[in-house]
Amino acid sequence: MKRLLNTLKLLVIWLIVLVAILEIFLRGADPFHFSVEGSKIKLNINYTERFTHQFRGIPPNPFKVYNDLGFQGPSAADSTGKLRIITVGGSTTNCDLISTPQTWPARLNVLLDSNRFWVNNAGFSGHTTFGHQIMLEDVVGRLRPDYVLFLTGANDRGISEIDKKDGYVLKGDPSSFNFTGKVVYYANQYSRFISTITNLSRAAKARKVINNYQGQYNPEDLVQSEPLPDSDVNKVLDRHRASFVPAYRERVAKLVETARALGIKPVLVTQPILFGDTTDADTKMSLARIRVDRDYSAWLGHPADHIDGLTESRILDLYNDAVRSVAAEKHVTLIDLATEMPKGLAYFYDPIHFTVKGCDTVASIIHQHLTKILY
Repeated sequence: MKRLLNTLKLLVIWLIVLVAILEIFLRGADPFHFSVEGSKIKLNINYTERFTHQFRGIPPNPFKVYNDLGFQGPSAADSTGKLRIITVGGSTTNCDLISTPQTWPARLNVLLDSNRFWVNNAGFSGHTTFGHQIMLEDVVGRLRPDYVLFLTGANDRGISEIDKKDGYVLKGDPSSFNFTGKVVYYANQYSRFISTITNLSRAAKARKVINNYQGQYNPEDLVQSEPLPDSDVNKVLDRHRASFVPAYRERVAKLVETARALGIKPVLVTQPILFGDTTDADTKMSLARIRVDRDYSAWLGHPADHIDGLTESRILDLYNDAVRSVAAEKHVTLIDLATEMPKGLAYFYDPIHFTVKGCDTVASIIHQHLTKILY
């Protein structure tokens, strides 16, 4: 028994030494280039990232190029003497899996004339309006661009507050966390090793989601669903409308107020979606009846592991209506991309992310509206 205890003590000592060595190493090196560290956004400066995937409608080996600000786009030095625009949003602004030159902010920069305008892409995959607010306050606000374009809504559906399970990765008050949450929060703040473990876990989950999506939106693999009963649709819409949309509207309004307080002109952009009450131009498939895996069993009181495309579209439009309302109330330039963007598999490689053709179309629509206020 004594020998066993000594062995365990030795193992614990070696484990502590190993963790200490890794902590020191990770404080001096950045082998993974994660974009969140503790509760802070960590931008990767002068960094190129490469991917592989099997999604339809986009080149198979995309790359992201991050400049001296940690954004996609021309360098900070190139902004001298130009009108400066920064785009803020989630993965539909970052344009996940699309190479930097083909993203819609990059295409917008070309359309606007890069000799007169400077466009940088501060899209941050996974961010909700909570994250946009932090990006605006901590990063974009310091740069004082002339305009900020906010493309919001995709990640805010069903969210009314920062999720306490992941609250430690965003600014917030840890006093509301339970004991375990507080331990995780502070460990992530002060330990590079723990923060790395957290990010590796999150990256693995994200990769699993991406792998599950790959191939699902190939035309031959799409499943048509019967429309939900009107009573179920109304329950789902009413729950979003009552429990989540009002808080989202407040967060969008706060983005506008913060931007203006910083001397930045905000522009609001609504979020498009593949689905709607129409058919795909190429496949003639109904985009209203595509099956969307969403589990609303708890809300409806009976098994319901999916909805139809039209209902998914109507849900997102509740959040887009909130953006439209804020724009009207606060006299903000609105680009109603959700209304103007064509629907179809040629433009989206999954429900919300744009293909290369989709990015070109987004850039063209936004350019048409911006020319009215920039020239």
